[in-house]
Amino acid sequence: MWKRFVVLTFLVLNASSCRSVYDLMSSTKGSNPTNWNFEYSASGCFGQCPQFTAVLDYEGNLSFLGRRFTSFDGDTTIAFNTALRDSLIVRLEALKFMDLDTFYGDPYIQDIPEYRFKLSIEETSKTVLAKSEIPADLQEFREWFNKNLSLLGLL
Repeated sequence: MWKRFVVLTFLVLNASSCRSVYDLMSSTKGSNPTNWNFEYSASGCFGQCPQFTAVLDYEGNLSFLGRRFTSFDGDTTIAFNTALRDSLIVRLEALKFMDLDTFYGDPYIQDIPEYRFKLSIEETSKTVLAKSEIPADLQEFREWFNKNLSLLGLL
């Protein structure tokens, strides 16, 4: 009986100490917030595809570099956009970002944009490159992020 209790106690304590990456991302308050950032970039195409890089960090700071066919050309930072940060955490968790494949599409196609998504949490990172054959949920996420960039006057 005693062995069962010890094993059960160990399992309960071990399970409660496991935190998902999304829990780590959500711990932005307090004296020791988890350092993370999310980078989203789009390469150009042979047409008028926007070319930019956007990086959102754990404090809600959004850095944007617009290169071609964006509403804002150049480099800018929007500080403390916590609403976008909090929405991003929820979206990445729903998308199960860390479980996505690392590449979608045909690497030999040259005339379409390549989308790069990178989540870095402390020592861990995950990069997803998407050119074509993008899963519907990742495409929806990309459109959501683009809409938010547009609402901020960047895209």
